Amino acid sequence: MRRGGGLAALDRQTNTTSSFADLSSDLSAAQLSELRTQLSTFSTALRSFATTHRTQILRDPEFRHAFQKMCASLGVDPLSGSGSAVKASSQGGGLSKRLGSIWADILPGLSDFQYDLGVQIIDVCLSTRALNGGMIAMDELILRIMALRSGVSGRNGAGASIDSSVAAAVITPEDIARSIQLLEPLGSGYTIINLPSSTSSSSNSKTPQFRQMVRSVPRELDMDAQTVLGILLASDSNYVTLDSLVRAQPSVSKQAWTEERAKVVLEGMLMGEGTLWVDDQTHPPRYYSLAAATSMLE
Repeated sequence: MRRGGGLAALDRQTNTTSSFADLSSDLSAAQLSELRTQLSTFSTALRSFATTHRTQILRDPEFRHAFQKMCASLGVDPLSGSGSAVKASSQGGGLSKRLGSIWADILPGLSDFQYDLGVQIIDVCLSTRALNGGMIAMDELILRIMALRSGVSGRNGAGASIDSSVAAAVITPEDIARSIQLLEPLGSGYTIINLPSSTSSSSNSKTPQFRQMVRSVPRELDMDAQTVLGILLASDSNYVTLDSLVRAQPSVSKQAWTEERAKVVLEGMLMGEGTLWVDDQTHPPRYYSLAAATSMLE
């Protein structure tokens, strides 16, 4: 087999490497140009869509959540900030920044939706904490926020103006969850917990039903306390007694407790956490939770 000279072979290898480098640069430039064109087309289409459907995005929760899912698939979170929540990566940081900057221009006010809702969540939770000990039912929280929005006449809890479309928006538990997630950096302890409220029986199995509660105090709620709140949510009378806690509660998958265990959890929720109120004028004393009693008042 014929072999070329040493220096000549080295020159050929150098030229080949240089040619491949030039070709790679040309391909990268072409891809970048194509990407910019696609981004421009995408921006134009998104501007048109968001401008046309802005009111519907704000008012209709199903449409809003579908819009959020579409944006999430693109790595953009338009309702949690004007570009700050864009999921940038080391390869696509520039593209992500450009996608995020779109929202500040074409969706004025929409990026503040979750932050305004977060302020109102704090407002309601603080104003009711003395009554419910920092535990409020999700449905009550939504009702109070809707009442707050209908009575602020275009102002939010911080005194800033509210778009009429935002004020008329229907709030859902998913919206509450997104705003509470935005409150996490504040370290304020806002958390959503699921409490068993009943057990539905089917032909083959029993499926536990849950009711969501929002906790606005920075402390853990132990399992016994969650069980008591679950019993209160499942009870038509919305109160418990020491005797009722000792007995087993199949509706919330609760086993029988000792009297000492029941006393400890009741005293802790009454005196330590403030999540229960006691009526000691009855015999035996009845323990109520205003957070769980909301359904009786509706």
